[in-house]
Amino acid sequence: MVPIEFRKDALPEGVDEEPLPRKRHSGIWMCAVVFSDHPSYPVGGFRVDVPAAEITRSRKIDLAEVLAQS
Repeated sequence: MVPIEFRKDALPEGVDEEPLPRKRHSGIWMCAVVFSDHPSYPVGGFRVDVPAAEITRSRKIDLAEVLAQS
């Protein structure tokens, strides 16, 4: 997946600042699926919302390297 757009978590109505303690990696990334061998997540325009905390824990892979090894 490739992150495309970040959306912050919405604050409750009438609250201007995030209350303490603040959440780390709050929000959601809209991602594009660029490689998948799972039938539920087809490549080619399929979009997935992924929590920012999950993106932070994930492993970065250089797609050019992976394709060169194939």
